[in-house]
Amino acid sequence: MHAPIALACAAAIAAASFAGQDPKPAPAPAAPAAAPADPFREELSAIRRTMLAGGRPEAAAVAERVRAMGRAKLSTDDREAWVRVARDVALRMGDRRWLEQLRDVELSFGTELSYAVLLANAQLSHANLQGAKATLDALGDVNGANEREKRRVFALRARVAELEGDVAAERAAVEDLVDHLFLWPRRKCQECHATTKEPDVVTTLPIASLWLGERFVELMKKQGDAEAVLKAAEAALSQDGKDDDARIRAAFALRALGREDAAMARFAELPWALVPGRAERKPRQFATYP
Repeated sequence: MHAPIALACAAAIAAASFAGQDPKPAPAPAAPAAAPADPFREELSAIRRTMLAGGRPEAAAVAERVRAMGRAKLSTDDREAWVRVARDVALRMGDRRWLEQLRDVELSFGTELSYAVLLANAQLSHANLQGAKATLDALGDVNGANEREKRRVFALRARVAELEGDVAAERAAVEDLVDHLFLWPRRKCQECHATTKEPDVVTTLPIASLWLGERFVELMKKQGDAEAVLKAAEAALSQDGKDDDARIRAAFALRALGREDAAMARFAELPWALVPGRAERKPRQFATYP
């Protein structure tokens, strides 16, 4: 009679014993592989740290090394990182000649043009139209500038002209913007607007609802030349069916003429245009300016 009881007790004890034990822990995930060290960037960072609160002695201590680093063959990113440090060193050394030499090293961002754009935008925001116009006029021809700053200059010129009631100047600036839209699928645009997850996939552009397109349409209506714009665009397309600049101008001209269905059909011919029924591939770093 005692054997069944003993077996039952043993089973209960065993069950309680196993229940109290933690299950076998899963192996820890492998640590991600460390990115390979970049000696150039590491040295540049070290120099930058010594310069944070330093003055002329600290600048003098690194000047020759910084010069030598600049003589190496560098990638665009490394060259831009180097020149920012070199300019700080030259300034703190009081070395005008070196600073003037560094002036000729073009940067993608952070140039005098970038700061002028910031100033003009601030002046515009404070209704200082005369100041904004003077700042923008002083820039002259910006067609050789990087894409972002160039388009911002065109946009600011268009906004200033609209507020001043200068239809001709606004039209010129708006058309400068419109004539850049066909570049959207190209690398110079997608390197900023493609997603980080799919860098090789062209994102969609809501071209039919852009403010600059709305202004282009209104200006054509005001100046009464939508038919002429359409005729020129369709002629260009008949010569080259791949002329997306002409296709875009035709679409906006059709809209100005009240032919909305035809306009949307033209927009839909652009595989990257966001139109009804097409999946959105939302672009990165995309916002109305200003």
